[in-house]
Parts: sequence; structure tokens; C-alpha cells
Amino acid sequence: MVDVPIELTKKLRDLSGAGMMECKQALEEADGDVDKAYAILREKGIAKDRVCLVDVTVRLFQRLLAVHHAGARQVPQLLDQLDRHIHH
Repeated sequence: MVDVPIELTKKLRDLSGAGMMECKQALEEADGDVDKAYAILREKGIAKDRVCLVDVTVRLFQRLLAVHHAGARQVPQLLDQLDRHIHH
């Protein structure tokens, strides 16, 4: 097993959304390789899907631009949509 630096554990946690202990264990199993550790977390169903997060961010940015151009009257609709998506 590799002694995993806390910085790597935090990096994997930020990427995956998994807990610190899960990240540390995955990094130990992957000999300190963040990409391999992320794959391990994905296999276990612990890591968030990066593509989904990017897609949500892009859609949020597009909606924010639309609200900016249309005016503040759409802000409550945007907040409702975000709330539904987050709690989906």
C-alpha cells in the first residue's frame, strides 16, 4: 500500500464527490493514481458522473444567460428548475 498524501485524497474527493475514507482507500488500491482511483470509485457506484456534472453546469450557464437577457421575471422559474434537478 502507498502512503496517500491528504492533497491527493482531497483532489479525488473534489472530482468524485465521494467521502474522504472512500477516496483514501481507492487511492491506496490504485497506488496513488487519481485516475485509477476515480475508476475504482465509479465501479463501486460511489463517484459522481463527471459528464452529468458538466452537462448540468452548461445548462445552468445557458439558463443564466437567458435570464440575464430576458430580465428578472424568469428568476423564480430558474430556481424552481434547479431545485427540481438537484433533488431529482
